[in-house]
Amino acid sequence: NAFSVTSKNTSNQKSRAFSMAKSAPLSRASSNGKKVVVIDPGHDSVHAGAARYELREETLNFKIAMAAYNELRTYHNVEVYLTRSSASCPVNGGSMSSCLLSRAQLARDKNADLFVSFHNNATGATTQTSSSGAFVYISNYSKYDKSSRLLTDYILSEFKTRIGLPVHGAWLNADDGNNGYYDDGRMQDDLSVIRNSVLYGVEPILIEHAYMNNPTDKAILR
Repeated sequence: NAFSVTSKNTSNQKSRAFSMAKSAPLSRASSNGKKVVVIDPGHDSVHAGAARYELREETLNFKIAMAAYNELRTYHNVEVYLTRSSASCPVNGGSMSSCLLSRAQLARDKNADLFVSFHNNATGATTQTSSSGAFVYISNYSKYDKSSRLLTDYILSEFKTRIGLPVHGAWLNADDGNNGYYDDGRMQDDLSVIRNSVLYGVEPILIEHAYMNNPTDKAILR
């Protein structure tokens, strides 16, 4: 299923819908009845992401996340939070593991319906790559499979039609069993923010927006 949220800006009497997956029961909404979304700009100034040419992933992630955050704030039935509001590490320069855990913990503490982590991609080579476009990591946990795939389809459709990015669907990242198993018997996800969000009862996705070392993608990201 999906739910729509309507803009509070009604000067032109037109509503704008932002379609998301509805995974959690309504009882998980905030006390004022709003749907709760936590946006996670991946990496930070301490735990840096990929760097290609003049582009730095943590900076790009923050720029895109802030645009999404400011847009979602205009919807009257959505409550939205950021895991970081500056370049700084959310746990003041702690370990990578503690930083990643804190991001999922914020989603738990805010009783979030959805956790969305923003990232950008790069191949191992520092030179240009032919790899291009966006994909979305979803959880291996069965409860969120259908709704996360619906949300992924919506997001990637927007990327393709509005931006012209190639899109590559929903990806899983749970292939070795080293993190144990969920209560449905499926392997836990390898990606920390996805795995820990699930363990805290929050539906997670992680968006890889574009390849920083692809010339076409790079032009879009800039």
